[in-house]
Amino acid sequence: MDGWMEIEFDISFCLSGPLELEKLRGFLEAVEQHSGPVAYEVLVAGSPVNPASPLCRDLRLDFPQLVLLEPDQEQPGASSWGRRLNPALTRAQGRYLAPWSSRVHPLAGCLQTLVEFLDEETETALAAPRLVDRAGHPLPSARRLPGLTTILLLHTLLGQSGLGGPILKRHCYADQPPVLNQAPREFLSGRALLIRRAAWEEVGFFDEGFHTLYADADYCRRALGLGWHCHYLAGAVAREGEPERHRPDYLLTRPQPGHLADATRLLLKKWWRL
Repeated sequence: MDGWMEIEFDISFCLSGPLELEKLRGFLEAVEQHSGPVAYEVLVAGSPVNPASPLCRDLRLDFPQLVLLEPDQEQPGASSWGRRLNPALTRAQGRYLAPWSSRVHPLAGCLQTLVEFLDEETETALAAPRLVDRAGHPLPSARRLPGLTTILLLHTLLGQSGLGGPILKRHCYADQPPVLNQAPREFLSGRALLIRRAAWEEVGFFDEGFHTLYADADYCRRALGLGWHCHYLAGAVAREGEPERHRPDYLLTRPQPGHLADATRLLLKKWWRL
């Protein structure tokens, strides 16, 4: 174990709970299978698991790079993504911090491609892979930062009118030819993301005021405002087994409770440059 602690991690995966241990095992197996030369650790925060349970003991034996953090005892009901994730970022030891969903499994070459790109592009703060579903169909992985019109189409009844197709296509970069290599983007998905440590130290934590959506968009906005770059890498592919959205955002959308409040927070921070 002492030798393990001396390893310099390239990536610190930071997962936020609650998580099912069997699904966590599937994620760990996928990362181990496709990690290649990349050294990594996995930190899980905000998941009410019993470290003494047989499943936890087996996971730790099979994956010594796994760290299960105790849930926040002061605010056990806290459910925002940022509040669950930030403690893992604090404990991370890797050169690159990786907010990641356990539903997203990196495929062959994904992690090495991301690390090598960030090693070369030192002014890039964040990099994200191309997400696909089980059939290989692309999922929304990068977007433009939304403005008022886009938010109204995404999070109010206007989205069900079908009139906002061109605007939402542009929001998802669906109005451009497919990216074959890499491209700068305004908004990268927090479901699979690598952050340069130096950028995280400058940009800071994820805003815990976003309950469900847009903490990742806000983080990208803040990084861009400080002069960093954000890049989407089509050559780094990860598969999302249970995608949150099965259809492109520019099709008819149905507003979800709480999403408009998060979108309003993003707009206010963007307008006031907070």
